Amino acid sequence: MEKIQLVESTGKNIAENLAAEEVLWERHESGCGTLFLWSNPSAVVIGRNQNPWKECNFTAMREYGTSLARRKTGGGAVYQDAGNLNFSFIMDEGQYEPEQLCGIVTEALADLGVRAGFGGRNDLLLPDGRKISGLASSDREGASLIHGTLMIDVDPGKLENCLRVPAEKLSMRGIDSVRMRVANLKEVSPDITVQAVRASLRNAWERAFDMKAAALRMPDEGRIGKLAQFYRSDAWTYGKKMAFDLCWKKKFRWGLVCLNFQIDHGRVASVQAESDSLDTIWPDRVERVLSGKLFLCGPLEAGLSALAGNDPERAEIYEDLCGLVRENL
Repeated sequence: MEKIQLVESTGKNIAENLAAEEVLWERHESGCGTLFLWSNPSAVVIGRNQNPWKECNFTAMREYGTSLARRKTGGGAVYQDAGNLNFSFIMDEGQYEPEQLCGIVTEALADLGVRAGFGGRNDLLLPDGRKISGLASSDREGASLIHGTLMIDVDPGKLENCLRVPAEKLSMRGIDSVRMRVANLKEVSPDITVQAVRASLRNAWERAFDMKAAALRMPDEGRIGKLAQFYRSDAWTYGKKMAFDLCWKKKFRWGLVCLNFQIDHGRVASVQAESDSLDTIWPDRVERVLSGKLFLCGPLEAGLSALAGNDPERAEIYEDLCGLVRENL
């Protein structure tokens, strides 16, 4: 690492913060590591391939004045408010794994008297198994973005009411509500504050590379404003609307998936793949290969098997989806 830098958000809402994060990602310099710290008012942020009508309680969100945004990385829906701190690491592609960068976060928390560890698919967990942070990542043009949340003093009632957590996720953990599977750092360390966590992350970031981080101002506001409009747009946030004829849903090791079909004259007129998978590539490929196929096990399985042969990195996903087809047809 040649240099590191720190950027702290001045964004007033989730759209501006996501836009600022993307501008930093776009303008990444090789050999430079960037830590971006940001918070915003009440918002639900869904993953790239999620259906907001299935993830969100819009009645509660309207009552609380909670915004909705879709990010460009995978993973599941999260609730955020001023008691949450988001961290974004932007590095050279392939240089660091999420677990390595999580070590910086766990060290920062340890300095504040909080023990946490990396677990699940990409989570930070307390010793009792409750989740305090979830991570997601994506790559573009040589730059990796790995970002996550830290629940410090989030309103638990609003979190529970704004999110519709699929029963499959809860039943796998043997618990009854989203509130029971997550925790605020305040519950562990009553005196902790968002500002204290910000300062501790800055220190841990510099210790990790044994160098001083340059403090940068927010990047070009014109570009941020343009991207913020994109993140606020209905076309990006809600995507295409479909009157689903049927839905196949199942939880796999790599995430929860819903295949939503419209069938016309025995063929797949349209299909939408929704998932909280951290991999954002495969849903579009599955939608393309299944569209137009005769709605029988053989043709659908053949299309998915062809994807597995051409994309061995995601073979497990396509093979699991083949099993889902066989279970339902």
